[in-house]
Amino acid sequence: GCDVFAAYALARQLARSHPRATMMFANTKSKYRESSKELLGFSKVEDCLWSAPSEVVPLTCDKHGTTLERSCPRGPEGSPLLFVLPGCDKDPVQLTQQNVNVVVPALMSMNVDLVVGVDCGGDSISGGVEGKQNIEAGRDWQMLNCIRVSGIPSVHVVLGPGCDGETEEPMMRACCARLAADGSLQGVFSVQPLFDDMVNL
Repeated sequence: GCDVFAAYALARQLARSHPRATMMFANTKSKYRESSKELLGFSKVEDCLWSAPSEVVPLTCDKHGTTLERSCPRGPEGSPLLFVLPGCDKDPVQLTQQNVNVVVPALMSMNVDLVVGVDCGGDSISGGVEGKQNIEAGRDWQMLNCIRVSGIPSVHVVLGPGCDGETEEPMMRACCARLAADGSLQGVFSVQPLFDDMVNL
């Protein structure tokens, strides 16, 4: 749930070192309908892309499923943006195609030069709770796949591997070892610089 806060903090850090760049930030949800309470007040940008209401509300008990997005400081281009994955098929192949068909055009419409995926805990690489039966069915994997299919240059950042409690330590270590062996693990860094921006949310 706090991925949007992490995305906000990372966007702030990147904006400081690249002041001329526009740093949007977003989160991903699934199974929300256009008329649902979760999207109340959000503005539709594309079929699966929404921008948060203009009013920032204090962080309270989550009554909407989007309380974190509602409480997050606003940024460029309607940030925090919200991607709502439309796929609902139980077959992972069909689910993936449903999401790609809608999410990829929305990504392309944003005209971004780089996507930095941010995940607290690392269920995006382990499958977590959502992808326990099949990692490809997990929401994070589905969004990452859409980014890959879009062809937009991207980097995926996992903050605090295992911190969300969705993946046991041995499994997370095995996932990181596999990524390192594949040459996909580019390095590690301290999350300390992000704390100042996150702690005030």
